[in-house]
Amino acid sequence: MLATLADIFAMILFAALLMGGAWATMCGAIVAATAGYGDDARDSALRLRFGVTLLLVGLLLFFLGAIGGARIVVA
Repeated sequence: MLATLADIFAMILFAALLMGGAWATMCGAIVAATAGYGDDARDSALRLRFGVTLLLVGLLLFFLGAIGGARIVVA
C-alpha cells in the first residue's frame, strides 16, 4: 500500500517529535542532576526546576511522537 504525501510528512514530523523529545529528556536530566554544583541556593533551585521541566516536556514530546508514529504505521 502506497503512503500518501500527507502520511510521509506526518511520519517526518512524528520522527522529529520523537528525537526532539529524547534529546530534551536527556538534557533535562543532565541539568537537573548537576544542579547545586558550585551555585548558590537560588541558582540551584532554578536549575533544578528548569531541568525537571525540560525532562517532563521532553517525555511528553517523545510519547506524542511515538504514539503518532504508531498510529500511522498501524493505519
